[in-house]
Parts: sequence; C-alpha cells; structure tokens
Amino acid sequence: MRHSSYVFTLVCLLPVFIAGCDERTQAEEIRPVRTIVVGGQVRAAATVVTGHVAAHAYVNASFRVPGKFSQRLVSAGSTVKAGQLLARLDDTVFKDALTSANAEVSAAKAALELAEKLEGRNGSLLKSNAVSQNAYDETLRGLKSARSDLDAAEAKARIAKEQLDYTQLKAETDGVVTERLAEVGEVLTAAQPVFRIAQNKKRDAVFEMPEDIIRSGLALGHKLETCLDRNRDICATATVYEIAPEADPVTRTYQTKAAFENGGSPQMLLGSTILGRFVFKPQGTLQIPAPALTISEKTPAVWLVDPSTQTVTLRPVGIAQYTTDRIVLANGLEPGDRIVTAGVQSLREGQKVRALEESHEVR
Repeated sequence: MRHSSYVFTLVCLLPVFIAGCDERTQAEEIRPVRTIVVGGQVRAAATVVTGHVAAHAYVNASFRVPGKFSQRLVSAGSTVKAGQLLARLDDTVFKDALTSANAEVSAAKAALELAEKLEGRNGSLLKSNAVSQNAYDETLRGLKSARSDLDAAEAKARIAKEQLDYTQLKAETDGVVTERLAEVGEVLTAAQPVFRIAQNKKRDAVFEMPEDIIRSGLALGHKLETCLDRNRDICATATVYEIAPEADPVTRTYQTKAAFENGGSPQMLLGSTILGRFVFKPQGTLQIPAPALTISEKTPAVWLVDPSTQTVTLRPVGIAQYTTDRIVLANGLEPGDRIVTAGVQSLREGQKVRALEESHEVR
C-alpha cells in the first residue's frame, strides 16, 4: 500500500519536474547578447598628425682638393647665392704648382719654336740634297715630340689652375646654410663636408606616421592640408611623394615626406612645427565594431540576428580595412542588418538570443 502511494506521488509530480526542466533548457538556450544595427555608407575619415618643415634637398658643400682650412666667409643661418664664395684653403702649394706648370709651358713653347725653325731649314736643304732624307725625318720626329711636350705642359698647367681654383669653395645653389661642419685651421680631405646648405627651390612637410595611418590607405600622391601649429591661419597644400618602406627601429613610425605646392607659405620657416590633416576615402561600404568579428574556418565572419526568429546565423564577410577600433567591410552585410557585438565566442548556429540593448550604428 505504501509502495503504491510512492508511485502515485511520483506520477503526480513528474509533469512538474518535466516542466521545470523545459523552462531551464529554454532559459539556457536563449542567450543574452549585445547587438547593433549596421548603418549607412562609411564616410571619409580625417586624421591630424604633427610634423615639421624641411628643405626638399640638402647639399653638402666641400672642397674638391685637400688642404688647410684658412678662411670662412659664411656661417650657419647665412643666405647664399649660387656662385658665392663660402670659404678658402691655404693656396700656397697650389700657386707654386701653377707657377711650375707655367714655366714648363714656356720651355715647351721655346723648344717647339726651335724645332719648327730646324724643320724649315732642313726642309729647304733637303730640296737641294744638302741633307739626307734620314736627317730630315729625324727633324720631323723632333718637331712632333716638341708639339706633344707643349700639349702635355699646357694640360698640366690647366690642371694646376683648376686645383688652385678649387681652393675656393663656392655655393652650387641658392639656399641657407643650416650647419657648419668644419673650423678654420683644420686640415681637410677632399670632399670632406664643410657646410650643409638647404636649397631654396622647394620645401617639404615631414611627418613620422604611425602604422595605423599607413594601413588606412596613405599612398604616394595623397594630398593634405598643412598649417602652422602656432598660427592655424597659415596653411598650404602638400603632396606625399615619399613613404619610408620600413619603420624606424626606435619609434616604429614611418617617415613620410610631402612637397609643398608652389613652395608653401614664406612664413613656414625651416624647422617650424606644422599640423597635417589627412582625409582618407573609404575603402569599403560598411564598418562594424572590432569585437563583432569572429573566425569561421579561417574566414572572417559575424553573427547575424534574424529579427523574425531571434536566432543567429554565421555570416562570412570580406575585410577592406582595419582601423584602431573599427573594421571596414568590403562585402557580406547590408545596411539595416543586426549583428552581435558582444558574446560572439559563445554562440552556436541557430541559437536563440535576447538583445540586452537595441542600438544603431551612427554614420
């Protein structure tokens, strides 16, 4: 009798246990997640970076011959013109070399003059058979040798004159002396830099670009607006013409150079701090928060929420660009699609979800 009572009780309570289990299973299957509605088209993004003004080209002025530095006529900050005298070497030895070379030229001219007279006299005697043909040929050889000696002496004199001229250092271009690299009294080697000159023809805007800007699509030919940091009303347009292929080992940035159009503003002095504003065109159609992205079989994907059933489906997407906190998509989603932005790692295909927040992606 007691056994029958236990059985009756279990039979009565069984529907209650089953209902409780169903409720717990249903509660476990409906997972709370954060979602967002993908908005409209991606707008162009603007980024501001700090840089400085530099000369488009620098020239190291140096002597073409070795010698003792004897005189300096300009210093750092001096404005110079092409052909202007900048410095001199001690030219005593070079003057002596030129004097010796000129003396050799005079001796060679005298020897040639004598050889020419001898050839003329022997030529007349040959007609009357007063001298032999061999004697006349020897005279001709002497004349040719004298002419060759004169050519060699004159070449040596020209070299000596050039060497003497090279003791004067002249500017090769218009510009500004930015650095003095040698002092009077030093014994310099040939081609040792004496001054560093910034050319006046063009100027550049130089920036140390972070990696995320390079990855955002910065490329040669990209135009940017630059303004002085201390006076934002003084601005100029510049065009990127050089991007370092490798990051600096210390700063991990990429040096980028942009040439000012029409030379830029005269008030943008060398070394001035400037602000550069880059505007990047969107490379994709939509953008999503970075936490929304997951991986399915080595392919980028997102969890797409079906509004009618409140279940999720894994949707593969194409990546156009990564930014610091966003991902620009090339394909895979349409404006108005709702995707999961938090809890993506714990979902499964067809699972029911409950949105904690109803949010929209603002564009």
